[in-house]
Amino acid sequence: MKKNFILAVLVSAFILAFAGIASANNIAIENQTGRTILELYMSSSNASDWEEDLLGDKTLPHNTYFDIKWQGQPTGNWDIKAVFSDGNSLEWKNLDISKANRVVLGSDGRARWS
Repeated sequence: MKKNFILAVLVSAFILAFAGIASANNIAIENQTGRTILELYMSSSNASDWEEDLLGDKTLPHNTYFDIKWQGQPTGNWDIKAVFSDGNSLEWKNLDISKANRVVLGSDGRARWS
């Protein structure tokens, strides 16, 4: 009886751990702007201000990507802001990335995702 209980606890712990891993999603933000991004912000389109800089002390050179780990699947529309090494910035608004694995930021202010 005690062995069955321990086995049930171990199986439950494994299932819960697997469910937590399965609910995490990565979205790659790819820089195709032709410039180096020093700061990268992302927030819900409904938000009144930007969240923290996602890059921290890193940079995102042209033709590279940065992975963002989500718990669950993002819902609603999102805005992205990039601040470049020349001090200028560019924003991409109202992106529905709910089913995206990769968001490609273009120099023309357009984004595409897959």
